[in-house]
Amino acid sequence: MTMKLVVLGAVIFLMTACSSKTESSNTSTAPTDTSMAMATATAMVQTVTVVMKAQNGSGESGTATLTPLDAGRTRVVIGIKGENTTGKQPAHIHMGTCAKLNPAPKYPLKDVVLGKSNTIVDVPIETITTGGMAINVHESAANLKKYVVCGDIPK
Repeated sequence: MTMKLVVLGAVIFLMTACSSKTESSNTSTAPTDTSMAMATATAMVQTVTVVMKAQNGSGESGTATLTPLDAGRTRVVIGIKGENTTGKQPAHIHMGTCAKLNPAPKYPLKDVVLGKSNTIVDVPIETITTGGMAINVHESAANLKKYVVCGDIPK
C-alpha cells in the first residue's frame, strides 16, 4: 500500500511539474501526457493472485500474490492453509503448468514456514505473467519430489 502511494505521489508531482502549458484552445480528444502517466501508474501497481490447490492428498491450499515493485523486481507472497507445521517447505516458480511442471525451478522462492513465504524476485512481473509458469510448494527439503500445493500463474 505504501509503495502504491509513493508511486502515485511521484506521478502526480511529475504531472504538476510538467504541465506548464495553458489550456486555451486544446480541444483534442487524444490522450494527454497526464492521462498516459496515470494509466502507467495504475498498471505499475496491479497485483496478480495465483490460486494454489492441493496436490498429492496434502490438504494444503491458498494463494500466492505477485506484486510489481519496480521495473525489475516482483514480490511473491505465499499464504497456505492446512500446511505442514513440522518445518520448512521449499517453494519455486517453474516453467510449465501444475499438470505438466518442468521439475527444474526457474526462480527460487523463500521456504514456506507455518504457511507463509515472502520473496522478492529480481524479475519484472511481466516476465512471470507471460504464461506457462506455475508456483509450487514441496513437502520438505528431504522430499522435494512430493509437490503439496501448486498454482498456475495467469497471463
